[in-house]
Amino acid sequence: MQKHHRTALILFIIFCVVVLVAYIYQGKIIGLFSSRPSSSYPSWDSPSYKPSVISLFQLKVNRYSVGQYGYYEVVGEVKNISNKAYRFVQVKAVFYNSNNQAVGEETAYACATDYILPDGIKSFKFMGQNQPDYKTVRCEIISYREVD
Repeated sequence: MQKHHRTALILFIIFCVVVLVAYIYQGKIIGLFSSRPSSSYPSWDSPSYKPSVISLFQLKVNRYSVGQYGYYEVVGEVKNISNKAYRFVQVKAVFYNSNNQAVGEETAYACATDYILPDGIKSFKFMGQNQPDYKTVRCEIISYREVD
């Protein structure tokens, strides 16, 4: 009977791995942004980074790329420019095609399990595949919660 339990456990583990790979393959990886593909991004002090959400945060995209086969990646940071700590800072990324039409949307948390302290910076990442018409991305903070 132990042999059947071991076989069932192995099959269950294989099933879980297949489901995880399929989930990642569909581009549903949590990650966060606003920019276009570029090798040069301004610093936090640049005038092109305007504070968002009533001067609480700044968003900065460090890297945005779409590969030849539609694999995309957006890597950026959220900076807390307020004097309070926040958690559950959620960012929405809207992807646009070459005609500037919205063709996709993702959301992710910059900090869900910890806090972003005053002057603190938290990273975010969006990634997926099969999106060859993603040409630009714009990001915004859509929700957050002040730490009590």
